[in-house]
Amino acid sequence: MLVPTEHYIKIGSINTRYWADGEGSPVVLVHGLGGSATGWLTSFGALSSQHRVYALDLVGHGRTDRSDSTRYELADLTEFVCQFMAELEIERAHIVGHSMGGAIAMRLAIDHPPRTQKLVLVDTPGLGKEIAFFMRVMSIPVIGELLASQAYTPDVKKFGENLRSSAKNAAYITDELVENLYMVEQAPTQYKTTLKIVRTGANWMGQKSSFYKSIIEQLPAITNPTLMIWGRQDDVVPLKHGELAVKRLPNARLEVIERCGHVPMFDQPEVFNGLVLEFLRD
Repeated sequence: MLVPTEHYIKIGSINTRYWADGEGSPVVLVHGLGGSATGWLTSFGALSSQHRVYALDLVGHGRTDRSDSTRYELADLTEFVCQFMAELEIERAHIVGHSMGGAIAMRLAIDHPPRTQKLVLVDTPGLGKEIAFFMRVMSIPVIGELLASQAYTPDVKKFGENLRSSAKNAAYITDELVENLYMVEQAPTQYKTTLKIVRTGANWMGQKSSFYKSIIEQLPAITNPTLMIWGRQDDVVPLKHGELAVKRLPNARLEVIERCGHVPMFDQPEVFNGLVLEFLRD
């Protein structure tokens, strides 16, 4: 497994880690809550064989700077990606967003249409009220802190066990993938960022209407060619959200991957990469 070379760039005052490789039409990969560019490790090589691919650590994630004063509303994270593209002189790109990254991709298409070409939305929140029980619990003060802090462990073996137990198909989760994810995503302070973001978009009842209704109402305005990918067994964001959203997006299709949960890049990387490459083909 080839790990891309790390690069750093300043987005405002935030030192931001990213990967960049390949030639062809530009593709920006946007990870989900608590993730990092390393979460694309099973896809980056395949995609960069045909495109110029960028993957960044969002503010407060991975090895990108975090600050207690940083705002983590969806609009703020969207602007961060937009500024990243501007700094690297990426005028327009295909946007591939996983989970929270998918919500950011939709907002980019709504707020900055000249920046976006095709969209790939992977197991994306912001399309309905329902969300996993543990996400709802994390929104509760004190209880959320306890739950979030337990997600981070100094034991790489335990981290790997947790990752494999959450997968619907652990065959592709190699020790090398586990070690690379662990080195980047197990910062002790990461849970503070996770909690801030969860609480901007969810409460005990589920995703806040202020978070998802504005997106749903504007789906007809997203005219970009859009591929929605969902794991059949996603137990974080229900498949029915994708089924409802694809009916409101003017130029979209939905692909459901079997034996697959919330992270298709880990559960079924070959299927996932094939779908994305076929869709992005110029």
